[in-house]
Amino acid sequence: MLRKYSIHKENEEPVAYLYYDEDTRLYSADIITDNDKQDLPAMVTLSIRIGKMHWDDKLARAYVKEHTIPSDRAGIDYILKELGFPYYDEIFFLDKFEGRSVMDNFLCTRIE
Repeated sequence: MLRKYSIHKENEEPVAYLYYDEDTRLYSADIITDNDKQDLPAMVTLSIRIGKMHWDDKLARAYVKEHTIPSDRAGIDYILKELGFPYYDEIFFLDKFEGRSVMDNFLCTRIE
């Protein structure tokens, strides 16, 4: 099953769409090409500058990792237990916290 997420600021239009294939456990993303906003996540801005409007798993996974709790965080086992997650997987945190990050004000909200 393919999950689809909107990368956006709260109450604003998406700047990109992130996809996660549950069967292959691979990510990908598409940057919205008619995006004229000045305030974008750094990875999106760089992608637009170099004309890379599609992210493969490596780039999309890097974005997800920047917007989720890292697996090597101190106390991660306690965090997993408290949240009821059976094991560490970025997708659990992405779904639970919508990719909230101190690095930017963008969310990654599941839409499909």
